[in-house]
Amino acid sequence: MNVKVTYYLDVVSSWCYWAEPAWKEVKQRYAKSPVEFNWAIALIDESGMPKSRQQADWFYRRSGTIMRSPFMLKSGWMTGLKEYLAPNCVAEAAKDFVVTDDGCGWR
Repeated sequence: MNVKVTYYLDVVSSWCYWAEPAWKEVKQRYAKSPVEFNWAIALIDESGMPKSRQQADWFYRRSGTIMRSPFMLKSGWMTGLKEYLAPNCVAEAAKDFVVTDDGCGWR
């Protein structure tokens, strides 16, 4: 029996960063089994984006605490866009060049 697992991500999502170690571990654990790992973009739209840098900082503090991170992510990169289509399009375009890495680019 073959199993297909798809990792849905938005490349600017902090949860992509936080989930990456677990995703890597699962892929390593089942590397020699009949599991096919894929990724696909799940763009976060305006309704899911922080409304301000202060709100993003609060979320980063909360998620960093939940993940027991020794550091906090910074919101200085945010430009106030309603969605971050361009970086997700770049990741999707990489598939055309046979780039199969599903890393978020955070590390």
